[in-house]
Amino acid sequence: MKKAIIPFMILPFFLFGCGKDKNVYASSKNTIYEFTLNGDEVTITGLNKNYKNQTDIIIPYSIDKHLVKRIESYSFEDVYRIKNVDMSKSKVEEIGDNAFKNCSNLVDIKYCTTIKSIGENVFEDCDKLVKMDLSLTSIDTISTELFSKCDLLEKVTFPKTVKKIESKIFNGCKKITELDFSELEIEEIGDYAFYALDNLKDVTLSSTTKKIGNYAFADDKKIQFLDFKNTVIESIGDGAFSNCLLLANINVPTTLKTLGNKSFYYCHRLSKMDLSKTQVEVIPDSCFELCKYYTEDEKTKKKDAFKIYLPSTLTNISARAFYNSSIMSIVIPKSVTVIEDDALRLCKKLEEIRVDESNTNYIVHDEALYTIDKKRLIAYPVASSQDKIVISDKTTSINAYAFAGAVNLVEVDLTKATISEIEGYTFMDCTSLTTVKHYNNPELGIKKIGVKAFFGCKALVNFDGQHSITEIGESAFYDCTNLENLLLIESAITKIDAEAFYNCNKLKTITLPGSLKVVGRSAFFNCTDVESFSFGANKTAFLDLIDRCPDSCLDQYIGFIN
Repeated sequence: MKKAIIPFMILPFFLFGCGKDKNVYASSKNTIYEFTLNGDEVTITGLNKNYKNQTDIIIPYSIDKHLVKRIESYSFEDVYRIKNVDMSKSKVEEIGDNAFKNCSNLVDIKYCTTIKSIGENVFEDCDKLVKMDLSLTSIDTISTELFSKCDLLEKVTFPKTVKKIESKIFNGCKKITELDFSELEIEEIGDYAFYALDNLKDVTLSSTTKKIGNYAFADDKKIQFLDFKNTVIESIGDGAFSNCLLLANINVPTTLKTLGNKSFYYCHRLSKMDLSKTQVEVIPDSCFELCKYYTEDEKTKKKDAFKIYLPSTLTNISARAFYNSSIMSIVIPKSVTVIEDDALRLCKKLEEIRVDESNTNYIVHDEALYTIDKKRLIAYPVASSQDKIVISDKTTSINAYAFAGAVNLVEVDLTKATISEIEGYTFMDCTSLTTVKHYNNPELGIKKIGVKAFFGCKALVNFDGQHSITEIGESAFYDCTNLENLLLIESAITKIDAEAFYNCNKLKTITLPGSLKVVGRSAFFNCTDVESFSFGANKTAFLDLIDRCPDSCLDQYIGFIN
């Protein structure tokens, strides 16, 4: 390989290697380019240092009768005076990465039909580009960040040969408002392809599109409607439409088989997703988390919320699949074999859960979702209007958060169940809950109350755990502002964790056993109206407890101990 660097020539006719012939020729003695020769093919590597002020350049057909086949990576990077590039008479097949990067005055490029490949970041920071016509090329891939930070770019015409679009091709292009690929045959939209396009509103995909990559349209905050029904999409990647804040509706094709984690995460105006005719088998992690569309007519009180229609092929509803979404109703198909514990967690508008009667893994009993044997209660429709629930006599455990936010629930009856622990957050913010009945027995009763299990249960008046409770978790009864009695004197409790009864300012009676060894920080903060306090050991033992747990707020009760 040899490299030719040609000095300044005074003949302007040859500066661009142009002539009157049909094709454009140049010789090494009069070209403005630096180049390398590889066999019979020429690769242009840049402008001769004496010609950095060129505003218009023509890529020649040949140099010294050797065909110009490639423009090397970084060839014209930072040559800010270039305005127009004409390669229409050349036989260039490839433009390397960053070839025209930061050509800040570039406004137009005329392509030849032989171009098969344009590399990554080729036009990055070309601030004056408004339009780009690639239709005469035969490229099959639109490379990563091809037009990154082209602030004025409004439209690109792609060739029909394109099969794949790679990552962030319009990164930072604020003028891109529409993408219409309906006349093309694009098969794959790559990862982050159209990520964070602030003003993108309308998208029409090719009928041949099979795959939408990870985060392909994520953070496109102005997209409102997507109709992919006429495509053959088989997979939608992780986070593909996450954080599309205005996306209200999307039609998916029957060919759809796979959804990625967080596919529609935080699409909080998404009103409906109909997967009923698709081939989807898994609703993956956080797929519809925070899809919180909800309206209620003030006059008619008619409600409308995010609707989900699940396919008969579905087998798995994964972790946080509908976490904190606004679904009002869900029907579990007979094919479902796995529902993760937190799949329906904190769905505060959920009024109804139904399970196909042919499902052999799950069942609904007294409105709550259970495993088929009823041993584990998985979820409760917390917007249900019923005010009382009796937990099945077969139940041995209840999921964390299962009843969190059930504002209409007044009474929970656990007396038939054999539950040893109320897990963290189980009844958090059940603001109407006044009564919890449980089997208060040293051997069979509830022994542990988890973190924030009754947090914010402002209507709760009594909790009798004096026979069975051995541990109360952090903030378990935090802000239970109507709790009057805490009866634990006959229990074997050893630990009350931090802020367990924080701001329970109506507590009148507290009875604690001598078995108590640890009381956490601020456990009884603002419990200042206590009228009766008992400790099941002598005063010395009580003072020792306070010494071990100085921040517990127990010292305010020293005067009650003889």
